[in-house]
Amino acid sequence: MDDTFKQIESTSNALKHQINLYKYGSYDAIIKRKIYGIQAIQNIITLTETSIMNPAKRRFLATIPTEWAMRYQMLKVFELIAMLYNDITQELVLEQTNVTWFLEMEANGIVEVDQFKTVACRLYSSNDDTTDNDKNQQQQ
Repeated sequence: MDDTFKQIESTSNALKHQINLYKYGSYDAIIKRKIYGIQAIQNIITLTETSIMNPAKRRFLATIPTEWAMRYQMLKVFELIAMLYNDITQELVLEQTNVTWFLEMEANGIVEVDQFKTVACRLYSSNDDTTDNDKNQQQQ
């Protein structure tokens, strides 16, 4: 279980880094950012996906068979490899490259972003509002 938490922490930290890097990009673009992690523990391979909208979810799980009688489980391993190859070469890399390109354009001011639609405004100011409301309630 500790390894799973480490995986979630690692992908969450990578996502936080991206959020801080592109805080002046649009919130609509950053919610498309996904961080993938693959983990192998003993005979289990897990692929996880972390994003703002889905903080951490297991996308795929495969068990590597350690006995001949369990060889049918290799199909899941091959399915994972095929999915990674297909997704990484087509969907994931292309999609995330486009997201990065768009965030770079926004963060550098090439594409104008309404200040109220930036990542900084949507994520950081909501925390400030909460603390301000808490302070006001405490004063009353």
